Amino acid sequence: MSPRALPSIMPLVDGFDAFILDQWGVLHDGTRAFPAALAAVDHLLDAGKVIVTLSNSGRRAATAEAQMKAMGLPVERFRANVTSGEVAVAALAGGEIGGVRLAGRRCYLLCREGDTAIPDAAGLEIVARPADADFVLVTGIHGEVRDLASYLDELASAVEHRLPLVCTNPDRVAVSPEGNVLAPGGLAYAYAEAAAVAPLFVGKPHRPVYERCRRALPDVAVPRICAVGDSLEHDVKGAHDAGLATVFCLDGIHAEAFDLARPARDNLAAVERLAAHHGGVAPDYVITRLVWELGG
Repeated sequence: MSPRALPSIMPLVDGFDAFILDQWGVLHDGTRAFPAALAAVDHLLDAGKVIVTLSNSGRRAATAEAQMKAMGLPVERFRANVTSGEVAVAALAGGEIGGVRLAGRRCYLLCREGDTAIPDAAGLEIVARPADADFVLVTGIHGEVRDLASYLDELASAVEHRLPLVCTNPDRVAVSPEGNVLAPGGLAYAYAEAAAVAPLFVGKPHRPVYERCRRALPDVAVPRICAVGDSLEHDVKGAHDAGLATVFCLDGIHAEAFDLARPARDNLAAVERLAAHHGGVAPDYVITRLVWELGG
């Protein structure tokens, strides 16, 4: 079925009881919340809809909640805030990612701002050199100031020994006020190519994060849940594979592929072409950005 263009999120209110909202690119850009998204969230909540946020943030849920709260998002009114990092804690503690057993508990960590919360909670040992690690763990990178080559140089000995790499954020790029920047998934794929090992991911589009969302919505039937995101490869494909309805926001990581000055309906052909290259799954609905009503 071809996507249906909508002027806003409001026409979907009667058809769904719960909305799973992506964070980066839909609700905020990492530094500020989008005013129209803030208004849309308030209207959804006032209409009695349940909201769960789902992010490929490689950090723990409490960190994402604090970030959203600082931006003015009504975190306390959301049913749950799920991050790939939070889901990764349990997987790492159990020593298995995506059905693959990890060889040991020593990890070489790449993170943001020295955040060791995930390996600490999972009971991992952080080592100072890749050569001493059983695997590389990537929970975050500074893609806005460091390039891919510098990270691959840092991981040269891990590449040489073909160490497994666990990535808690599958996103290849991240939305920022300055445009898209390198994200952990981009590094993970480049590392995998250099080391000839498959990366081990936790996050969208993989099923465990959607299972966590479903556990937060035991009172809502699957056909009454709608997922909103800006990534065709992760948000749309992941939600589709989990049996959920999908809304794709044009003004996100794929924004340059569309004419945002024109209505969403004029971009449907471009959406279908791009979807064919990013997971092969077209969304159910397309909106320019998360707004409550046209002009909002």
